[in-house]
Amino acid sequence: MKLSYRVQIGSEVFESSSMCIVGIRIVRSMDVPAGSCEILFNINNKTSKISEGVEILVQLGYSEELKDVFNGFVNNIENEIARVRVLGLDSASKLLTTRVNQVYEGQTAGQIVSDLAGKASVPVEEAADGIRFPQYTVDDGKNVYEHMRDLADKCGFDLYMNT
Repeated sequence: MKLSYRVQIGSEVFESSSMCIVGIRIVRSMDVPAGSCEILFNINNKTSKISEGVEILVQLGYSEELKDVFNGFVNNIENEIARVRVLGLDSASKLLTTRVNQVYEGQTAGQIVSDLAGKASVPVEEAADGIRFPQYTVDDGKNVYEHMRDLADKCGFDLYMNT
């Protein structure tokens, strides 16, 4: 079996056969709220078309059996002498940069988490109800992720991202 990859950044596609990519590193952890990727390219015509903010999809596997391992956006591009380093973040990173001031009345922890995720434009696959709060206040002293973590702790739940 041969290791293979497919990386799509915006409209540009890089496959194993092209030999454009020097290295791919994907970082994910239950302890780190957002996933990241780092892709090191040899400079070529396609790499000059990569821009910040465009979507990244990384697929890894063997031969033709590829699996999605990262989906996010280009956060930073570093040009080196003969290479280009592209740094990407997944959508969960938006939870770390979004701050909200809101009062919730008569809602469950799951409803609050879903609303907070929506304010950060992050889709929620599942949010268990947990405790119903007569009133729960969210302020911009913490980011949305920190408020979600607090709610999960109050309910005895784990908080994890599957982006």
